[in-house]
Amino acid sequence: FLSCNTLNHLHISWIPGHAKINGNEIADTLVKEATTMPLPDNATTTTSYAFERHKSWTLLLEEWTTHWHNTLKANSFFSPADRLPPSLKPHSHFCETKWAIYGRLIQC
Repeated sequence: FLSCNTLNHLHISWIPGHAKINGNEIADTLVKEATTMPLPDNATTTTSYAFERHKSWTLLLEEWTTHWHNTLKANSFFSPADRLPPSLKPHSHFCETKWAIYGRLIQC
């Protein structure tokens, strides 16, 4: 979205909840009705931080995995590790390793 067009801008703002605010039910009703209306041609869309973060992590992992699959892996000391596909979280066998051993492994 942002990288495709320099005219696109991102504005993040905090919006308080509706608790103890007069007209809360009316506002909720109007918002629910508005979600079913079609957007006008010149409308801007909004998104959440969580959605954009998830989208960027997904894109990062896809690009990293594609690069990993297209890279020739030579037979070396690190060959066993080279067979592990990219991941944004530690693989399960690393999570199950004792911390003292894990610390030595990642220092190699």
